[in-house]
Amino acid sequence: MKTIVIVEDEANIRNDLLLLLRQYKDIEIAGAADTVQRALGMVQKKMPDVLLLDIQLGGQTAFDLLNELEHPFPHLIFITGYDQYAIKAIKYGALDYLLKPVNEQELIAAITKATVQPSSKEIRKSLQVAQASLKMDHAPTEIVLRTQQTIDIVPFKDILFCSSSGCYTTFHLQNRKLIVVSKPMKIYEELLPEGSFLKPHQSYLVNRSFIKGYHRDGYLLLHSGDQVPVSVRKREQVMSHFNR
Repeated sequence: MKTIVIVEDEANIRNDLLLLLRQYKDIEIAGAADTVQRALGMVQKKMPDVLLLDIQLGGQTAFDLLNELEHPFPHLIFITGYDQYAIKAIKYGALDYLLKPVNEQELIAAITKATVQPSSKEIRKSLQVAQASLKMDHAPTEIVLRTQQTIDIVPFKDILFCSSSGCYTTFHLQNRKLIVVSKPMKIYEELLPEGSFLKPHQSYLVNRSFIKGYHRDGYLLLHSGDQVPVSVRKREQVMSHFNR
């Protein structure tokens, strides 16, 4: 059985979540709160397995609550409206989230697969990355990459290129480390800054800083010695990189 605390300041959404979750015998609702202060006391006392929380909580945010919590963290599942900045921030931090109105099947699936959060240090760094990217005046400079075994916080400047295969994306770093993430590259094409990364092929994203030249046989040569293919339809866009 998993215990859950709901943190949501909109009464109708909070009540809908309560009604929905009470149908499941293997889920125990430890409480529901509408403010950061009420939620803090509740989480510290009940120590739930899962924390369902909205990002915007009146004049505060979920991060105001999370910054006060000590390890161990419950498993975090954010719930948010169609706010492009909030969603992007969550993705930068590689955090779980659901969109409002919350779909019952998606909610139960998220709770079912919920596990204990990683170490306090790792989850706090993920939250810091997400919180920083949520600030309109702060351009992100790093991204959290979560695999089944590890959580890596990777600065954009350390990424040589990304390659994709199906639903997996491999990050090739300057230190020759490879990080394989079980998410399609389309997600990272959205998150990595367009001005710093070039897409020469549907399966590749390249850090412009490491491009050494273009070979007429149809590939980019990187300073690292790597060769990245250039598709025919992307050739003109790639050539414009050298004409900037």
